[in-house]
Amino acid sequence: IEDIRGKSIAAASISGLGSGQMQFRKLIGRGMSYINDPSQVIFTSNQGKVVNGVLYGEIDVGFVRTDQIERTKDRETGELVDKSLFKILEPEVGLEIDGV
Repeated sequence: IEDIRGKSIAAASISGLGSGQMQFRKLIGRGMSYINDPSQVIFTSNQGKVVNGVLYGEIDVGFVRTDQIERTKDRETGELVDKSLFKILEPEVGLEIDGV
């Protein structure tokens, strides 16, 4: 998780639990600052925009809730994004959602 130092990160909002707060808590627990350690912090107001931002290289790291990647449509093709194109940092065991 220390790899996010110096990278641009995006979340839907500063107050969103699944796209911000949980990830910020993880960083703080590692002695990191979600404000000072990344090169830039962007709030998109939409988790789909976070996923597409990472997909198209506009941001380095995206904070989204469990299953958001699987449900996001590629903004260019309209098809569901390919989950294998993303690297999940420190996934939490037991939080996977099958289906939806």
